[in-house]
Amino acid sequence: MKCALSPNLEFSLDFATEREQDSWRGAGNWRLVLDQMARALRLGVSVTIIAVMMRTNYDKLPEIGTLAARHGANFRVNVYQPVKTDAFSLDYEQFWAGFQRLLESCPLAVCNEPIVRAILGSRLFRAVRKGHHSGHAEGRCAPLRLLAEAEC
Repeated sequence: MKCALSPNLEFSLDFATEREQDSWRGAGNWRLVLDQMARALRLGVSVTIIAVMMRTNYDKLPEIGTLAARHGANFRVNVYQPVKTDAFSLDYEQFWAGFQRLLESCPLAVCNEPIVRAILGSRLFRAVRKGHHSGHAEGRCAPLRLLAEAEC
């Protein structure tokens, strides 16, 4: 049976382990996300795992991407944008180290992060032409959507 209510559900994971995720988002959050993700996929609903790249996890995002791919979900990364506090903002080295680890671990499909897109230039478009991308079910692309190599 395919659910017609929502073509894509998004779940937030900030860490790739239960201990870290639950300490960040609250006890039971890890299990809740994984259980509901599995339920959505069983119902034929597309699932996207969203991670926010921040000072606390920039070096752990490839593991979250691997987890998403292992469960049949898409993976999207957004860079932390401070609203009330700068405590989780990346410094220059963390920003580039985080993207380097991501790009070494899985191919990039779409990038809306302006500075990363400028640095990648035509290399980004070559990857897209080679078939390393797909959009949302509703026909739009997500910011910095990463696909595990197993999907390509």
